[in-house]
Amino acid sequence: MFRNKKGDDRYISFWLFLNWGLILGAIVVMVLLFYGAKMDVREEEAKIIGLKLADCLIDSGKFNDTFLSEDFNIFSSCGLNRDAMWNGDYFFNVSVFQDGQLKKENVTGVADFETLCELSKTSKGDFPLCYEDTFHADNGFDIKVYTASNQAGLKI
Repeated sequence: MFRNKKGDDRYISFWLFLNWGLILGAIVVMVLLFYGAKMDVREEEAKIIGLKLADCLIDSGKFNDTFLSEDFNIFSSCGLNRDAMWNGDYFFNVSVFQDGQLKKENVTGVADFETLCELSKTSKGDFPLCYEDTFHADNGFDIKVYTASNQAGLKI
């Protein structure tokens, strides 16, 4: 059946180049998809900052009373970088209430972010994304945390 048959590479080279072209095309498509994706971590950053502030001010369910003192440094006590907060990409507002009365408020960063966050809910555009939550401590304190991040992620 296969007597005196010789292999011929005339037809093999076509399939070889076709396979190389398909592999090259697949690699190009994967690289373009990966590097073309934009990473947007603003909402997660705002949430992380907010939870970090809440964790700093509430210890084992109790409010940290040192926050109410005048010499309380929220940056060193909560492990936040002052320079990063003032570079124009972040904002936070921590308000402490006891029995509905405001005891102390700490506002840091770009104050316009609070307004811009409300605009982002109704308008399309490149607005900062925000995180807002209220935490209840066992000793009668309520801590309202409002954070915003406008550090736009770059393409990878």
